[in-house]
Amino acid sequence: VDPIASATVVAVTTSPVLVRKSFDRGATWLAAAAAIPSELSIQSLMFDPSDDTVLFAFDISGSGRWLVSRDGGATFSDPGWALDGSAQLPFGPLAFDRTAPGTMYATTAAGVWKSTDHGRTWTSIDTGLAGVRPWGLAVSPMDGGHLLLAGSNAGLFGSVSGGQ
Repeated sequence: VDPIASATVVAVTTSPVLVRKSFDRGATWLAAAAAIPSELSIQSLMFDPSDDTVLFAFDISGSGRWLVSRDGGATFSDPGWALDGSAQLPFGPLAFDRTAPGTMYATTAAGVWKSTDHGRTWTSIDTGLAGVRPWGLAVSPMDGGHLLLAGSNAGLFGSVSGGQ
């Protein structure tokens, strides 16, 4: 659901792989993008809460990666995200801090990461999570960076300091 225009909803179909967009809460649907390459398997779509023209799609084919659209879903490309200048690692769940535009959190095989510039740079926030592989993230819409939850096979973890 678009964070700015709540009547706008996006979804992805699987055969063919297409991003669809509705401007009337799902009553009717239009193709929002050219067909996404069939070798991709899009699991989820997310709007950037601070800019509804930016849309993220998570591809679970291969090692998993995020794609970004900066034109409302018409085209998607690899954002080229890398962690601390290292080689790009597969990204898992992504969450946004709605109280701090541009702040987002992600899980990878290398732990939990935070970006404050829309994903251009990432910093590890793994303090206290050594050896834990998080499965999901949630950021409180009321407290922003003050509450980050990461669920994993080792339990549920929380932070009241944006993961610091």
